[in-house]
Amino acid sequence: MPTLPQPQRVILLLTLVIGIAGAWTLRDAASEYADAIRAYTRVGVEARAGSFAWTTPEYGAATLTLTLVNDSAHDATAESLDAQLRFDGVFAGSNYAPFTPLLVPAGDSRDVIIALTVTTSDHAAVAPTADVTVDGTLVFRFAGIKPSRSVDLYVDLGRAGAGT
Repeated sequence: MPTLPQPQRVILLLTLVIGIAGAWTLRDAASEYADAIRAYTRVGVEARAGSFAWTTPEYGAATLTLTLVNDSAHDATAESLDAQLRFDGVFAGSNYAPFTPLLVPAGDSRDVIIALTVTTSDHAAVAPTADVTVDGTLVFRFAGIKPSRSVDLYVDLGRAGAGT
């Protein structure tokens, strides 16, 4: 069997080393991608049953307790929360106060009470007979993973005047 000349051996060895390094990098990238997908699919937001309460007798403001769930292997920070209050599907108010970022450790959950303000007295006047919903978006950022993950929020609270 003929042997390769010295320059060809060096080129072959360099090609082999570069190929192994490329395969290792590809494996790491695929592992990080799979880890990020697992984290993204294991966070969520839920309304605590029975937690919606009017804080003014004239339906001008309410509170709602949300549970932020992080079943991923990474700590996550809830960075922003935008919630809209709707009466019969029509925008009636929001959580106008700035949201304070909240760390939700891996495998844990945290409760957040949000204050919802009705925008006008005209909106408040229809509240007693309206179907009340809250929808919006919560943004999670994970330790060691980019980009952030937006999670949709939707809560059907039923009739406001029925003491929901």
